[in-house]
Amino acid sequence: HEVNSPQHNSSFCVIYTTLSDNVPKQVDITKELKADKIDEEDVRLFEEYSTINDQLTYPLSISDTTTLNSNLLKCPNLLQHLNRVHQTIRRKLTIKKIETNLADYQLQLSKEYTGRLNVLKELGFIDSATQSYCLSSKGFFACELIKKEVVLTQLLLDGFIDNLLAPDIAAVLSVFANELRPYDFSLEKKSSSYLKELVNSIDRINSNTNYVSNNDLDLIPRHLLPVFKRILNCAYELETLQRFHNLIDPYLESRFDLRLVPLVYKWAKGYSFSATIAKCDLPEGLLIKSLLQLDELIRHIVGACRQFGKHILSLKMCEARNLIYRDIVSSPSLYILKGIKSVTDD
Repeated sequence: HEVNSPQHNSSFCVIYTTLSDNVPKQVDITKELKADKIDEEDVRLFEEYSTINDQLTYPLSISDTTTLNSNLLKCPNLLQHLNRVHQTIRRKLTIKKIETNLADYQLQLSKEYTGRLNVLKELGFIDSATQSYCLSSKGFFACELIKKEVVLTQLLLDGFIDNLLAPDIAAVLSVFANELRPYDFSLEKKSSSYLKELVNSIDRINSNTNYVSNNDLDLIPRHLLPVFKRILNCAYELETLQRFHNLIDPYLESRFDLRLVPLVYKWAKGYSFSATIAKCDLPEGLLIKSLLQLDELIRHIVGACRQFGKHILSLKMCEARNLIYRDIVSSPSLYILKGIKSVTDD
């Protein structure tokens, strides 16, 4: 028969109807197997097979003129063409899966971004009087810092170190210089009650009642404990706000490494490096690195204070920096020293 003749179309429709009735049904592998324990990789393969099975066995629509007018039954390369269809479907499924994953990731980032904006707005770092999310003066001050910007800005602008001496300032700021990473935290330190427990321990130390030894607080000079109580309370408020807005790892910005406080205090008081590191289990390199980071942090604070007209605070910071940046901290590498000496001898 001719391709476009009525007899051909009638015969083709009969064949199509017969084929569509005999199309294999989609098999739900996970239900059929009824497996209790299946590896994630096996589950992924089952789901992929099920989806492809659905695409390949979906009954053709009788209104699809392209299918009705095609020479499907006369195709000499039917298997090759079906293989291409199979590959096309797999690629479309892969693209769809990637798009879904990207959409979920972007949604997660969007929630995190919105949460952080709300935190900064409530703390006054963003001008809430406008809808353009412009930074307030407090926000611009925080942009000049490099470590724990939110907590440190809150404390500096509240004048928490205005009455401290230079060695005390260096010791207090040391907790902001050495940032901890997520794997440095134990489960206890990740707890939302950790900071409150430290504050309660400080209160018990000051009142000499029912105090239980705490490794984080025992070595801190007693006269600095009220200052650290203020720091911990500020950090607790920030962490509470971040938990309220469901931020990821809300404890990261509110945890401090208190081990360096007594060491930095001794160093700022003029002790030699050997006397500072004596009876301490911290590596010497870690102390030197922390002192260099502290010097850089103080330098940025000085720049911020000068830019915002806080000259008295700037002078105090410069004094604290001069106590830190001496001897081994200010010396260049030993290799550089050796090279300089050789050139001088020549």
